[in-house]
Amino acid sequence: MTEGGRILDVLAHELVHATVGTEAGHCKPFRDCALKIGLQGPMRSTTPSPKFAAWAEALMQRIGSYPAGYLIDVKKQGTRMLKCECSTCGYTVRITRKWLTLAEPPICPTDRVPLIAEGGVKTQAAALRLGENPPREVAACEDPDAARLDAYLMRGNNDDREWLDW
Repeated sequence: MTEGGRILDVLAHELVHATVGTEAGHCKPFRDCALKIGLQGPMRSTTPSPKFAAWAEALMQRIGSYPAGYLIDVKKQGTRMLKCECSTCGYTVRITRKWLTLAEPPICPTDRVPLIAEGGVKTQAAALRLGENPPREVAACEDPDAARLDAYLMRGNNDDREWLDW
């Protein structure tokens, strides 16, 4: 919704629900109230009458455009990717908190050093090095393949065939 008038007519529709109660749905009490304030059309998707539209336009002229710019229907981001960066060369990658917690930060392909995670995310290996308990998700995870991958990565072996053969 980018037009102030449209925002006002949707808000008016919702205020009618608040006035007559949600149990009324879009039935007679809702319809009577909506028609009295200048909404028209099917009650499930009301539109402004010419009189309501003129009032809304005059109001928008008086108060100015919607302060936040506009309202949009955008799906909320589900997974936040965290940034990991090499302290030497600046190489960056994005990784989910889950994999940053279950494994260690990725290794820089150029400098062969662990990347630094934004926000100081604690990994299992970091917790163990500091003598702390590992994060709960990691402590509960007993994945033998993950342990083999960790051992492989700790050796710093560049021979991918060994990893593929197991």
